[in-house]
Amino acid sequence: MGKCIIVTGMHRSATSLLAKALHDQPNIWWPCLRQHVGGIDPHQPHGYWECRAAMVLSQKIFAMTNSSWQKPASEEAIIEAGNEIREHITHKLKVIRRNQKMWGFKDPRLCLTLPALYPSLREIGDEIHLVAIFRDTGKVCESLRKRNPQLSEEEATALIKEYNRRLVKWLSIYT
Repeated sequence: MGKCIIVTGMHRSATSLLAKALHDQPNIWWPCLRQHVGGIDPHQPHGYWECRAAMVLSQKIFAMTNSSWQKPASEEAIIEAGNEIREHITHKLKVIRRNQKMWGFKDPRLCLTLPALYPSLREIGDEIHLVAIFRDTGKVCESLRKRNPQLSEEEATALIKEYNRRLVKWLSIYT
C-alpha cells in the first residue's frame, strides 16, 4: 500500500505554494504542469503546480453537471456524475499514480469534486492524506477579484464560503 497526498483549498489560497514544495521532494511522485498551456500567468508567476489529468477530471464532472468552478453544481449532482464515470476516474487516477509508493496532486476544484473522485481513490487502496488549505476570506476575495474582475465582492465571498463549507464537510467525512 502506498500513500496519496491530495492538496486542495479555494483558488488563491496558497495551494500552489504547498504543491510546489511537495513537487520538489524527491521521494514523492507529483505529476504537474508548472504553468498553464498559455505560459506564465501574471497572477501566478511561480506556477500553479496542478496535475492536468486531475484538473481534466474535475472539468469533465463540471461539464456533466452543467457547472463550473465559479458556478458549482449541487453535491448530489457531482456525486451522481462521479458514479456515471467511475471506471474512467479510476483509470485516470491509476495513470496519475504510475505505481509509485508516494504520490499526490493538487487541484482547488477538488473542494467541489472530491466526492466524485474519492471512491476511486479508495479503490486504488493507498492511504489517503487530504491536505486542506484555508486562507483569510478577505485576502482570497481580493486576490480572486484581481484575477477575475467580473466577480463582485459578494459573489467572490459567497464562492469562497461555499468552497470552504464543502471542504470542511469532505474532511469530516473522509478523514
